[in-house]
Amino acid sequence: MSRIHLLTVTRFAAVLAIALPVLGLLGFGGAPAAAAEQSAPNIAVTLTSDAEALAAGERITYTAEIVNRGEAVQARVVLTPPTYVALGSLDGAEVDGNEATWSLTLGAAETKTIEIPARIGDIPEAELRATALLSLYVGDGANPLVRTASADVIDGVDDVQTEVSPLPGILLAVGIGLIVVLIGLAVVFIVLQRRRRAAEEAAKRDAWVGYARRESQPTDAEIETPESR
Repeated sequence: MSRIHLLTVTRFAAVLAIALPVLGLLGFGGAPAAAAEQSAPNIAVTLTSDAEALAAGERITYTAEIVNRGEAVQARVVLTPPTYVALGSLDGAEVDGNEATWSLTLGAAETKTIEIPARIGDIPEAELRATALLSLYVGDGANPLVRTASADVIDGVDDVQTEVSPLPGILLAVGIGLIVVLIGLAVVFIVLQRRRRAAEEAAKRDAWVGYARRESQPTDAEIETPESR
């Protein structure tokens, strides 16, 4: 390769190295990434039950709502209730023990609702809440895209987790009061400091004016009297 051709190739490579990042900043070549971001699943799920307080032998109905806010997608919805909750007859679901799985095709902007009947068995004495878990998987994904739960109160069980202590509110009010007091003290301190500095500056000015006046007055030796002429 001649020296002229080598210089041409080198210059072309340098121009290309500068142009590609600039084109990327301007948005050229970013369409695939943007399209991938737009096609990311956007799905919300909720799980509720019609029971106010669960008790052994009761029948309840779970309601799962799946809202697809994005494009059409294949999904799997898995309901995992407590081990003492037996699921009833479920259409279109694969049941494994007390776990049920639905394979769904969610259209764009589509909402699907699934009602799941169940029966409460013997509840363990140490149980505080009957928590059922709903997980949604996209495609063949092994990790859930989104999860939610229904934590139902158990009849006759005092769930200490639901008790709201007023202490955080009191601490918040005390903290705000302390902040206000500190701000007030800081303002008073700043005002006093400014006044003290102003008084010191005024005293310095008065001292300087007095000194200047004394220096400007002639002494007796400098005053010429008729006798001294």
